[in-house]
Amino acid sequence: MKARKPLLLATLSLAILGGAAIVVIASLSSSTAAHGTAVQDYVSLVDALRASGSSVEPGGAIEQPFFAANGTGLKVNGQEVQAFEYPTETAADRDANTVSDDGGTVGTTKPLWTAAPHFYQKGKVIALYIGDDAQTLELLSTTLGPQFAGK
Repeated sequence: MKARKPLLLATLSLAILGGAAIVVIASLSSSTAAHGTAVQDYVSLVDALRASGSSVEPGGAIEQPFFAANGTGLKVNGQEVQAFEYPTETAADRDANTVSDDGGTVGTTKPLWTAAPHFYQKGKVIALYIGDDAQTLELLSTTLGPQFAGK
């Protein structure tokens, strides 16, 4: 899996208190959730997506026969994204390693995708987006790092 470099966003605030100027520099990694922790699980993924200004609506349970973990559907800015949370990062890595580079094969399964698959992993989460919406692809890459498999 490729090393991921988080995008760093910085804000600069100036406050004047009692005649003295105080400069506050606050930074927020793009893969940091609203409560200040990096994306590691389903909750922090949803937090990070919302912190980016995205509309996120949790959906129902999802099962994919090729993943050991059950997932949850998310509607992110109107696009369907599947998020699978594993008990450990090692378990997520194990399933991620079964996905071919182009996403055409997962383990011994050759899914018939309705559009191009895009697989992302961060911490204990694997996210699967099947589609070609450029804004969704950019959002997922910014939040989770570059896709590890897909087209």
